[in-house]
Amino acid sequence: MINVQNEKDKCHLKLVVDQEIDRIRYYHCMAGLQSIVMDIGEQLRSDSSKPTILEIAGYIGSEEERFALLMGMVAGPDQKLSQRAAWAVSHCLDAFPELAAPHMDIMLELLRMDMHDAVHRCILRSFESIEFPERLHGR
Repeated sequence: MINVQNEKDKCHLKLVVDQEIDRIRYYHCMAGLQSIVMDIGEQLRSDSSKPTILEIAGYIGSEEERFALLMGMVAGPDQKLSQRAAWAVSHCLDAFPELAAPHMDIMLELLRMDMHDAVHRCILRSFESIEFPERLHGR
């Protein structure tokens, strides 16, 4: 669960997460991906082994829609799901760093929030393979 220190951060995070949720809902409508959310979410809830995480990362591949769903799980309220999804995100970005571009803002915001260290560690690890846009330098 995310603990926010002040009201400004709380409002900003809500805006960023709401935008991510809207993007996820859009993909659900356009591609009929409801079953994918359930499959990935159930896999992450039921097993936290490295083979499962790698299987999920392989399933997501370079699919932007599937990756957006996974990012929604990272930003979600379920702490265990968030940790496991962040681990899968880091493996996805190792193989396909271009997937991070639309999600850079939320990844940076998640680092500012009081989340489990595993989420921060996985996000920071994924930054190794990402080229930051100039607009985010210094943030």
